[in-house]
Amino acid sequence: MLNVNCEEITNAYLVPRHKFTYAIGCFEKKITIYSQQIRAFNLAYFLIKEKKVNKDAEIAIIGGGISGITAAAAFSSRGFRVTLFEKSNQLMSLQRGETNRFIHPGIYDWPLEYSIEELTDLPFLNWNAEMSNDVVSQLDDGFKKFSQLIKINLSGNVKSIIEKGDHVVLELDRISNNRFSYPIVIYAGGFGLEKDNLKQLSNSYWRCESLHQENLGKSKTIIVVGTGDGGLIDCQRAVIENFDHEKVVNSIINNTEFKKLSEKVYELEKGIYSISDPKAQAEKLWEIYENLLIPNDLAEFIAAHKRKDIDKVILYGKYKSPLSLRTSLLNRIVIYILLYKSLIEYRDEEMTKRLADELKKDENVIIIERCGTEEVWRKFFQYGVDFEKQLIEN
Repeated sequence: MLNVNCEEITNAYLVPRHKFTYAIGCFEKKITIYSQQIRAFNLAYFLIKEKKVNKDAEIAIIGGGISGITAAAAFSSRGFRVTLFEKSNQLMSLQRGETNRFIHPGIYDWPLEYSIEELTDLPFLNWNAEMSNDVVSQLDDGFKKFSQLIKINLSGNVKSIIEKGDHVVLELDRISNNRFSYPIVIYAGGFGLEKDNLKQLSNSYWRCESLHQENLGKSKTIIVVGTGDGGLIDCQRAVIENFDHEKVVNSIINNTEFKKLSEKVYELEKGIYSISDPKAQAEKLWEIYENLLIPNDLAEFIAAHKRKDIDKVILYGKYKSPLSLRTSLLNRIVIYILLYKSLIEYRDEEMTKRLADELKKDENVIIIERCGTEEVWRKFFQYGVDFEKQLIEN
């Protein structure tokens, strides 16, 4: 049996320099919907086990996304009173209605054996791998039995979180009597919205758009800025004809040659996790991939589906290579094959607003910015230089 120190685990969720405010996944590297649900369940379990909460008190959860409703349901299932604050008009508003993105619980861990399991294994609020809106529908069904027990405050935009003595005060926007006091507060801010440094009005990753559809006018040049999973996936959408995220993922992971290549790369990459500098990491990853023998059948399998209505796809990133351990191995290999077959170009160049504005003078150029999300938690929690340095190092 594992020797688990419950207090150490609960302290890992505690917001630094706070005593009663916890956060789900704000400071983690691996952020997926499934991993956030697991964190929510773990936090609820250990807070209850360590008696950090009692049933006479009410717990406040900030954020009505998937991790927030999971935490709310976990506490509610054990008889605790919960108030859930969500600034939007609906729960899970980020993924709700989105039909382009395929969500799979284990794909981030490909090619490990369990990564192909399409059904989550949680106490409740389970879901099967589906397109985004379908996953939300599954979670809606699972949350129904808890929603009547939870006080849900929609359009409840929390303005500030301040600890005073032995309780936490929340201040909300646009309502009278807008201050509420709780003994425990859990921040479940979720993924957040993309940064818009270039002011190009790119759609959010979680909003429906037509990148994968054939252009009705002239051929386009697609420029994708950012080398996270969002950027790598949008490069695939721009290159592969009739791109269907679910079908593409399933066809790739069921390809024998791709599986063998993934297993080899997985072993080769193990030695890179000790490299903390992202620039050095990207260069070392590129060395590994350059020395790979890409099976011709696999390369042709991907290249055979190249779109004819796109002139070129250009990926912009900060380092000499677009590869990073922060992305899924599956996306890293696919993007390398696209580069290997000259189906996309890569430029290690900063995309400034000035350059973007110049490029956009050509009406046949489309710029998509995928440079990560705004760290909304920063407006609530201030740490100072030491903690900022710790975040970078970790």
